[in-house]
Amino acid sequence: MPPIHAPHVHEEIHDTPIIDEAALPVFGNNWFVMEYIQKGEIENTAAYIAWLLKATKGYGIKIVNPGGTAAWAWGMNCLDLEDKVPYFDVTPHQILTGLMQANEYLGLPHSIHVHQNDLGNPGNYPVTLASLKLAEGVKAKNKFGREQVMHSTHLQFHSYGGDSWATFCSKAKEVMDYVNKQKNITIDLGCVTLDETTYDDSRRPVRTPPPCIEPPQVGKRGRRNGNCRRRCPVYLQQGCCPERHPVGNRSRTCAVQQGPDADLYHHRPPECRSIHPVPAGHQVAHEQRLA
Repeated sequence: MPPIHAPHVHEEIHDTPIIDEAALPVFGNNWFVMEYIQKGEIENTAAYIAWLLKATKGYGIKIVNPGGTAAWAWGMNCLDLEDKVPYFDVTPHQILTGLMQANEYLGLPHSIHVHQNDLGNPGNYPVTLASLKLAEGVKAKNKFGREQVMHSTHLQFHSYGGDSWATFCSKAKEVMDYVNKQKNITIDLGCVTLDETTYDDSRRPVRTPPPCIEPPQVGKRGRRNGNCRRRCPVYLQQGCCPERHPVGNRSRTCAVQQGPDADLYHHRPPECRSIHPVPAGHQVAHEQRLA
């Protein structure tokens, strides 16, 4: 949930029946958060998070491409955990660790909800494993029965091997072998359906973009990313552009993604422990927060 659009998010949640929902403000590229974390000020980070959660009626901490979205405003990206965010001198490693500490400091009912770096690129699974390993040794501190300290979402997009689309392969087994050994991590697959569907794509230009800053033509590591995204306020807060694209059952993109999807599902433990549990008191806490 981008904080500037929080009212609309709650309107959508109110009108969406049946499924479970949670409004999670994004913090992974927030300027205040990055400044506090760079200075090692976890208590100030937690205080700011608490204020923004109260102001937006939010439920937990969402992190999308930590540091990378802020870097995108200058035509760059953070594809690795140790890439520094320009002008903030902070890394995705520090952002994830700092927000995890702040989350446990506050004792929130939800763990940090992470959309990891280097989404959708061949060979991105080492970054995925390095991000998950940041949770090692971290204990959950809350009164809701929550055991996990990190939830990694749509893991399918982060379980790719190879060094190009010509050598693309699934590394779901390697990722799930690690996940299934950890008790304080949960994941979801990000399944791609086997029929006609739509998806939100952060790699496409906005058809009718709001006023925004023109980016430079060449980004970090020489990638030409000047024309593939507009630097708009919504993108810089949310980490993706509001654009939907149809995907058919003959789509190459759909076919490529279905392989890791199936692998992740196949390598789940029998008791499905890696499926995100709902702690006791979860819904009660959410209703109290909205009251």
